Amino acid sequence: MNFRSLTGGGVIHSTMILEWVCTMKLERFKEKDNKRRFIVIFIVCCILLLAGVLLYNSFAVFTEEKEFNVINGQYQDPGDIYFAYYVDGQITRDLPKQNTGYIFDEESSNCTNGVVPTFDNSTWKFIADYSGYNATDYTRTKCNLYFKTGTKTVNTALGEIDVYTYTPDFTKSACDDEACESHEKGIFETTDEDGVSYYYRGSVENNYVSFAGFYWRIIRINGNGSIRMIYDGTSPHANG
Repeated sequence: MNFRSLTGGGVIHSTMILEWVCTMKLERFKEKDNKRRFIVIFIVCCILLLAGVLLYNSFAVFTEEKEFNVINGQYQDPGDIYFAYYVDGQITRDLPKQNTGYIFDEESSNCTNGVVPTFDNSTWKFIADYSGYNATDYTRTKCNLYFKTGTKTVNTALGEIDVYTYTPDFTKSACDDEACESHEKGIFETTDEDGVSYYYRGSVENNYVSFAGFYWRIIRINGNGSIRMIYDGTSPHANG
């Protein structure tokens, strides 16, 4: 069977039409197959991307540290330890700086693998208790360390002041010098025979007084409201 072409009398054979039809069907099949392949690849990529995001987020707020400790009387490697910090309930990668009004919240803080978190406020360092360490599931240890406001505002003869409510370690000297065991500084609360008292500790710079031509430093507000000072010379300190 022959067909006249509409373009000028050429003859199109049935075999040519059959080849054309088969070619069109094959091209449609390839097009559908390519679409299916693209959809499958797209779904796989989405799954991998989602898994990567979830894995990243699980450790994104943790900072890594390597420690070696004596565990149960033997020197062992407890693996990597990761820290996440919570300041005022908000998670962050950054440990709050010392002497900024925060203290370690031991009740809320926790670690995996049986590690017990503690904290030295005087040196501002994390201390891990590995006595119960047991990495049966994961060698990687996660620690969530919580920090809360450790100061309160009180009215005194000097006006309103912010004071720390915890008791520092008096076995350690406190100053800014690297040789000092503690770098705490601020005003701390205690009691004396007259009531609640407040004392200055560390390298504080907000307790200078100029009086009667001399310079003094406040060291304590006594429980009865009086102020205790020490003599500090006839000229201002070098820090101004």
